[in-house]
Amino acid sequence: MNSVNISGNLTHDPELKQFENTCVVNVNVAINNLRKTEDGELVNNPAFVAMEAWDSSAEYIAKRFKKGDLIIATCVMLPYQVDGKQRIKFRMTSFEGPYVKRKE
Repeated sequence: MNSVNISGNLTHDPELKQFENTCVVNVNVAINNLRKTEDGELVNNPAFVAMEAWDSSAEYIAKRFKKGDLIIATCVMLPYQVDGKQRIKFRMTSFEGPYVKRKE
């Protein structure tokens, strides 16, 4: 089964791209990776993941999410190549959030 769960914070505001019959939103998510060093110091070595959503999901994310919001998404991995190098993109199939209470 090709299914990945990703939770993290958006690194920028989503930007919706409209096409003739559809739309897409691409977002980058920072995933915290907190570890203690041998000295006991807590360090964060975040991972950054690019994700995309299409159609009504894309419209919802562009309207409701902002930079810094927590998103929890289920994705499928889509391998592709750039200049002969293997890359992986994540397409959201479902998501939850945003989980940040906004000041009005």
